[in-house]
Amino acid sequence: MAETQLVVTEERLNELMALIFARCQVAVDGESKVIPNFDEIRHSVMNRMVQLFVKNSVFSKDDFTFRVTSNNAANPGGYFVDQFAGGGHIKILTLPLFLEERIIFRLAIAYQSFYIDRNGKHVEPSRELKEFYNFLVSLSGKMTKRTKIFENRFMKVQVVLLNDERKLVEAVKCSFKRP
Repeated sequence: MAETQLVVTEERLNELMALIFARCQVAVDGESKVIPNFDEIRHSVMNRMVQLFVKNSVFSKDDFTFRVTSNNAANPGGYFVDQFAGGGHIKILTLPLFLEERIIFRLAIAYQSFYIDRNGKHVEPSRELKEFYNFLVSLSGKMTKRTKIFENRFMKVQVVLLNDERKLVEAVKCSFKRP
């Protein structure tokens, strides 16, 4: 498994989403279909944590597998994306944060250490999936600085957000606290 965590501006998030929706299939929990464009989920992304599942034909020829939640009291009959089914996907977790009067985003871009193909066999992430992951991380990580958030925990933070590094770090730390 690989994961990169970043803190970026809304503009950088929009650039990333434009590229992803132009080149990839995207699914989110709660829906039973591929999301055709970012505008369909923009409100959710701007207001709460959203987990996106991304497939590109370069590394995955199969469709998403959607399952129905039957034992979730908060969302009975809702859908979720099967995170293990198929040849692989990239997960992007978005969380809006408020820094003074600006919305910024904590992102986690990741892929899993294995997937399960249609024959039930465990498969490792392909070289193409890893390359696409590196491409997304490189794009998102332009003009960032490795910034200490907690002891032994660093995130890539977009340099333009570091005018008041102390306030930024506090906002990010607060996002890890449970209500």
